[in-house]
Amino acid sequence: MSTPDLINGCFEAVAALMTLNHSRVLLRDKAVAGVSVASMAFFTLWGVWNLWFYPHLGQPWSFAGGVLLVVANALYVALLCRYSGVWTWLRHAAGGVVCRFKGCHFDTPFFSTNALYFCTRCGKEITGRTFADLQPMSDEDLEHIHRLHEIYEEDHAHG
Repeated sequence: MSTPDLINGCFEAVAALMTLNHSRVLLRDKAVAGVSVASMAFFTLWGVWNLWFYPHLGQPWSFAGGVLLVVANALYVALLCRYSGVWTWLRHAAGGVVCRFKGCHFDTPFFSTNALYFCTRCGKEITGRTFADLQPMSDEDLEHIHRLHEIYEEDHAHG
């Protein structure tokens, strides 16, 4: 063990605490502003490299601090992805791939020409329509939809 290793390990451990503070603030605010997910992912990857590199240099304190920093950075990157919308984007992108092979999934018991239906995996509307394309519903159509919904609820309430 050397003094520079001990000092570097302390810096890494304090950096982990600072990163955990970022995570705490992000959990409180639930909003990402002025932070790049890609930059933090890079620094996390660099930390992973250090976990391989420090043992080769014979620096156990730097390695220990590096473990703390990588865990804190990984948590922060996961929270950044969650609150910046990256997970939603990835889910829709992955869902789009699944939908290309299996077809879109619309979680509804019936379809009406007076409504828009979106795939639960990729977010695509069933016919590519927009709200401007919809026609107003008649009272008879609305009553019919309510009856169908009640029947659907009764069928699924009993298993």
